[in-house]
Parts: sequence; structure tokens; C-alpha cells
Amino acid sequence: MHIDKCPKCGDPGFLVKKYRRCGKPNCKCATGSLHGPYWTVQHHPSRFKPIKDCHISQKLLTGDLEERIKELLAKEQAGLI
Repeated sequence: MHIDKCPKCGDPGFLVKKYRRCGKPNCKCATGSLHGPYWTVQHHPSRFKPIKDCHISQKLLTGDLEERIKELLAKEQAGLI
């Protein structure tokens, strides 16, 4: 989902939900249930520059961005995404 302003750096980018493995052998993620979701904003400055990620903490999820994330989650749970 495209956002006009990243809450961390202020640049436009794409809001992405990520899941991660921690690498511990006895963790739930070792059997397939990954940790997350973690929200990041990916910035694509140009084709020739690497992608820059900004991790969005729960403290930064406020106002309009929080509402857009809730809408996205609702659509995903309804099977629309």
C-alpha cells in the first residue's frame, strides 16, 4: 500500500507487512508460525539505488496511518487481498 509520508523519515514509500524467523531451534517459528507482523515502509529512490526500509514501531502508528493499516488488515481477513 502506497503512503505519502513515512512516519519515521517523512519520505513516500510502500507500507509492507513482514514476518520473521528468529533462528532459535525450539521456537514456534522453527515449525512455520513466524513472528510478526512487523510493519516497514520501503522506499524506492530509483532503479539504481538500494531499497531503504524504515521499521515502523507501534508508537509511530498513529492517526491516518493506523486507520489505513486497520482497513488493510480487515480486507486481508475478509479475503479481499
